[in-house]
Amino acid sequence: MTQPQMDAARQSMAEHVGRSSVTIDHRFFDLDVARFLLQCAAITYERTSGPVQQAVQTVKNAFPSKKCLQSHGHHPKPAGEQALGILGERGTQEMMSSLHESRGETQLPPWANSMVPSIKYSTVSELNGTDSAFCGIFFDPASTWIVLAFKGTDPTEFSEWASDFEYSPREAGNRITGFGQVHGGFYDRLFTAAAAERAPFDTIASAVRAVADELSAAHSTSKINLFITGHSLGCAMASLAYATPSSAMRISLLRQSFVTQNLLLPSTSVWIRPRHMRTIPTSDLSGVLLNRGDVVATALPSFGDDRHTGTLRDLFAFAHLGAEFRMGSQSQPSYVKGGSLKPDTWVTVRSKLDRGTVNIMNAQGMAPVIRWTQEIPLIGRLVAHATTMYWDAITQLQVGRAHWAGSHWDIKRVNR
Repeated sequence: MTQPQMDAARQSMAEHVGRSSVTIDHRFFDLDVARFLLQCAAITYERTSGPVQQAVQTVKNAFPSKKCLQSHGHHPKPAGEQALGILGERGTQEMMSSLHESRGETQLPPWANSMVPSIKYSTVSELNGTDSAFCGIFFDPASTWIVLAFKGTDPTEFSEWASDFEYSPREAGNRITGFGQVHGGFYDRLFTAAAAERAPFDTIASAVRAVADELSAAHSTSKINLFITGHSLGCAMASLAYATPSSAMRISLLRQSFVTQNLLLPSTSVWIRPRHMRTIPTSDLSGVLLNRGDVVATALPSFGDDRHTGTLRDLFAFAHLGAEFRMGSQSQPSYVKGGSLKPDTWVTVRSKLDRGTVNIMNAQGMAPVIRWTQEIPLIGRLVAHATTMYWDAITQLQVGRAHWAGSHWDIKRVNR
C-alpha cells in the first residue's frame, strides 16, 4: 500500500459509526480499509507450524509421563507465570525462543513497525492445534482500532485440511446467540476447550479486552473499533468470532462490511444452518470479499443460501454468513448479494482519496499473462483463491456503485 492509501485506511478505521437499521437502503464498502485488512490476512501466511511444534516438544520432554497439562481456572495467569512454574526459567526461555524468535513469527512485527507511524502486533492463539493456524492482533497505540487476523489453510498442513472437511454440524447456540448448527471443524477450532479448559476464543477475547482497555485509557474513550479478517480457513474462524456477541470481548463497536462499512473476510465464509442465517442483528453481520470464481468460496454445496431449498435434514444445507462482494475491475462492475441485505440495496464503493487518485493507483497490477491464468477452466478457479490474486483484484477495484446480483445469470456473468 502507498502511504496515502495507508493514511486513508487508518483514518477510516478510527471513525465512530453508529448501529444501522435493517431499513437502510444505502450501504458503503470502504476500499481503503479493505486493502489494509486484506494485507493483514495475507501477512499471516509468513508464519509456519515448525516453531509451534518445537515448543510443544519442549513441554512434552519436560513431562514425558503426562498426556496434558491441567489448568486451574478460566482466567489467564500473568505472562509467563504458568510456563515458569512448569518448565523452569531455562525451559521457558527455550519454549519462548521457539515460538517468538522464529523467522515466520519475526516477519510480522517488522511489517507492523514499518508503518508510518508504526503499529503493534502480537500472536494471541494457536487455535487448538500445533499446525500453522493461528490468530494475531494488530493495533495502533495512537488510535482507537484493533484488527484480529486469522491465518488461512496452508497447503502442506494436513490437520488444517481435516478441519476444513470436518463438516458434520455442531450446535453453536451456547456460544453464538440465535445460531443453530455450524460447520463442526470450524467450531472445534475456535470454541472447543482442550485440556487447559479455555477455548481459543476465550484467549482471543481476553487479548482484545486487554488491548481495548489500554486504548480506552490512553484516549479517554470507550469507542474502540474492532475489525476481524482472514483468508480461507482464516475467513471461517473470523466469521464465527465475529458472530459471537461483542459483549464477550467488551468492545463498544464492531464494524463490518456493508452494514456500515468495514468487516472484510476474503474468500470462503463459514456456513450456518438456514433457519438462523437471517436472525443475527444487522450490526453483527459479516461480509465476504470474493475474487472471480474462487473455488473454495463457490464450489461446495451451500443449499442453505436459498430458503426455499435448504432443509435442516440436508447435510449440505449450510448458508454463507453475511453479504458477498464480488470484485469488479476497470472494465467490469462489482456485484453484491446476500441475505443480510435488502434486495436492490444500493452499495457504494468509496475511498477517502479522490476518485482520480484511486483509479490511477488501481491501474497498477500484475502482468496480464499472470492474471490470465484465472481464465483457465477449472485450474483458474484454484488460482483465483490465492491471496496474490485477491490483492491484484482489489487493485483493479474502482470507486462508485456496486450492482445488486439479483439472479443466477448475474452471478455466472462475473465468475469468468
